[in-house]
Amino acid sequence: MTKTPDVELILQARESTGLTRVAFCGGVAIMLSRPAPHREQPQDNEDAAGILRVGSTSGVLAVADGVGGIAGGGKASILAVEVALEFIRGRQDETTALRDLLVGALDAANAEVLGFNGAGATTITLAAVEDGTVRVCNVGDSEALVTGQRGRIKFRSTSHSPVGYAIEAGLLDANEALHHEERHVVSNTLGSTSMSLDIGAPVTLSTRDTLLLGSDGVFDNVLVDEIVQLARKGPADAAAEALARHASDRMAVAEDGQPSKPDDMTLILFRPGGR
Repeated sequence: MTKTPDVELILQARESTGLTRVAFCGGVAIMLSRPAPHREQPQDNEDAAGILRVGSTSGVLAVADGVGGIAGGGKASILAVEVALEFIRGRQDETTALRDLLVGALDAANAEVLGFNGAGATTITLAAVEDGTVRVCNVGDSEALVTGQRGRIKFRSTSHSPVGYAIEAGLLDANEALHHEERHVVSNTLGSTSMSLDIGAPVTLSTRDTLLLGSDGVFDNVLVDEIVQLARKGPADAAAEALARHASDRMAVAEDGQPSKPDDMTLILFRPGGR
């Protein structure tokens, strides 16, 4: 990433359940995080999210989902997002390749979580936007998806779970996977000496595309075709709210044939065209 004086880090406040709207890379990013229905307080949410703006055309989005309870996983997710984005912010004036920055950021975050005096771990997904392209790097089962305005999926990250790997191998349909008995199992987390990461190839973003990052509270409660339909239509803030409402409704009432997994829910929705 190139040097610029306009660098800002915005973290989602854990006690907030409203929308955060941020001008980002020439477009708009909507950030939203809500606790699972059984949580007594919003701050018991184990998810975390953040946005790093680096000038007018570059920046990084982050979503994390803690594992191990609020004292462990909740702190791990916040720590991971802060450390990863601060790592990139501290090196944004260097000529380091974007791919290397993402890998370095997750290595740094993993080291911090490993050194944290708790029993927590976390998933994390980073999406780096630079000059009209996006590159995704992920650990665990928080996901990222890019869809065009007409509903074509241009990119979807692989969930690091038995179910996610089965989908990637073509052994399991994405919608059928939401009913699989092992859908809650995560194979890879940040905060482990065996942590591994996936980094995708750069994806060119069109003005009318939508980039969505979400914890499994989103992707385990909404069918992928529903995600695409809700994410691509209407203003960005309305689309984000519609996705969150649909996931919450599924968590609240288990209906035959539909997924229902009460969980914390966090998403970031980015529209390059700003609509």
